[in-house]
Amino acid sequence: MHDLLNDLAKYVSGEMCFRLGVDRAERVPKTIRHFSTVIDPVRCHKSLCDAKGLRTFISIRGGCGMSLQELISNFKFLGLLSLPWCCNIKEMSDSLGNLIHLCSLDLSNTKIKEVFDTLGNLIYLCSLDLSGTRIERLPNSTYLPCNLQVLKLNKCLYLKELPSTLHELTNLCRLELVGTSVAFRKVGESSTMD
Repeated sequence: MHDLLNDLAKYVSGEMCFRLGVDRAERVPKTIRHFSTVIDPVRCHKSLCDAKGLRTFISIRGGCGMSLQELISNFKFLGLLSLPWCCNIKEMSDSLGNLIHLCSLDLSNTKIKEVFDTLGNLIYLCSLDLSGTRIERLPNSTYLPCNLQVLKLNKCLYLKELPSTLHELTNLCRLELVGTSVAFRKVGESSTMD
């Protein structure tokens, strides 16, 4: 992008967008709606938490100094949460279901092992990326978001089976399983997560 266009885009976005590690502000403005980081946001943790109306949180290089629980409790209006390669995320928070506005969730290449049933509360969730995680199985489709359109499970080496009820997700357009060898659970077969 030409420098003049880049400057114009930054000027127009004003106090709505903030890029930690790129923008030269000392504090994160309270009015921001979209936040991205290329470095660890711990140094601006206090000013970031003042931005209660945050809609987008993107960690580009896996630098997230907050736990998933802290993110959820501080930013209740998130529509997009992208935390790939955040090695401090070891489990999916049960309170993730409280982010009722969430449309896109990317927890790829984190260390989570289990998907909680409260994920089904996210009725607006359209895209879920769990690629490269350590999950062993997915819950029954009853506990998955009903409007889910994209489900990415690439390189989930620990994933052994998919629920037989996956076909009940009528809005699912794309299921990615590259590098994952899974079996579909037979109808009527019991599972610990059903």
